[in-house]
Amino acid sequence: MRNIDDNIDFFFEKPNSWIDDRRKFSNLYLLRRDIYTCFGINPTTGEKIDYGVLWPGAMSVLAGIDLLGKYYFGQDDIGKVGPRFKGYFEKYINNIDSEIIYQFRNSLLHSFGLYSYKLDKKTKKRIEYSFGLTAHGNILVSKLNESFYLIDILTLWRAFEKSINLYLNDLKNSSDLKTNFNNVFRYYSITDMS
Repeated sequence: MRNIDDNIDFFFEKPNSWIDDRRKFSNLYLLRRDIYTCFGINPTTGEKIDYGVLWPGAMSVLAGIDLLGKYYFGQDDIGKVGPRFKGYFEKYINNIDSEIIYQFRNSLLHSFGLYSYKLDKKTKKRIEYSFGLTAHGNILVSKLNESFYLIDILTLWRAFEKSINLYLNDLKNSSDLKTNFNNVFRYYSITDMS
């Protein structure tokens, strides 16, 4: 059994490392390698490859925010997905666009589409979100009208990668965050490819 610092090092292994005969990988490591591949980059060498799959890449980034939200808050309670996602996003990415990106997450991960809605708690009216995608690497969210948002998925990916380092730094220096990390490590940490 490894100690918590070894588990942290294992979980946050850089995606550019690869060992051919290895069997156990961290879920975050595999997710990040898949994201690189989806965005047309060889995760080991950093070189461009001939293909990319942008929607699955964006979905993987959003799943990564979900995953790290579980670790950050130390729980995976079913009714707390939104607060976890938005809480991690606000802490490590930005505190302006969390609801929009959460709705974007819902539209892609639940429907493989670009439409989502929520009910306003006070008025019980439907608040709609429609999305367009771009990959210019500039502004994360551009609001084009009352309910239409343009999401730059390259900017989202870069923000996610930056958030990993920010969270890791906080994690290494906080006993509370280490406890939270440990609470979910056994459930969402290792993929055995035996």
